[in-house]
Amino acid sequence: MTKEKFIPIDNNKKPVEEVQELENQVAKIEFSEEIKSDNEESNEIVIVSKKLADNQWAIKLEKDQSVMDSLGKFVQKNKIGFAKFEMIGALKDTTLGYVEGTTGIYKWKKFPQQAELVSGLGNIAWDHDNTTIPMVHCHVALSDENFNVFGGHLKEAKVAIVSEVILTVLSDKKEVTRDLDKNVNLKLWNF
Repeated sequence: MTKEKFIPIDNNKKPVEEVQELENQVAKIEFSEEIKSDNEESNEIVIVSKKLADNQWAIKLEKDQSVMDSLGKFVQKNKIGFAKFEMIGALKDTTLGYVEGTTGIYKWKKFPQQAELVSGLGNIAWDHDNTTIPMVHCHVALSDENFNVFGGHLKEAKVAIVSEVILTVLSDKKEVTRDLDKNVNLKLWNF
């Protein structure tokens, strides 16, 4: 359910500034969703974005947003079939993984502190067995306050300050899914 919002106009701003701010507010409203479960009060998820070209979006994830959930919800809302993305920013409460050989078993490590997102690369396909579930696959390199760099497979993270994402749509159709490859025990691309 989308919430209605009213945008106040500030008469002290120049017309160009006012239009730019209104465009940003409209983008916020367009992707506002109210999510409610039986046991919780409603929480608003806002994904700020701007369509740059037919196949590209600029997405700004804001403080405390879940990176993986937000990107998954974005592709669902915009009916994107297959995409790649790159991102920078700052993350916290990050869980990274390293897969051990062909076992399909990840070694997970939690990094609660804020870290600079030096680089994040990923793609989004759909679960082969349930094509209503987007599968966000991302690898990141992070830097701590001492400029030590570490990285791995991103399981989850929250935005510490901001995360800027460029998402490129490769297909509107769900032509690429992720299906279990029994040779490596991981869900890999299936064409």
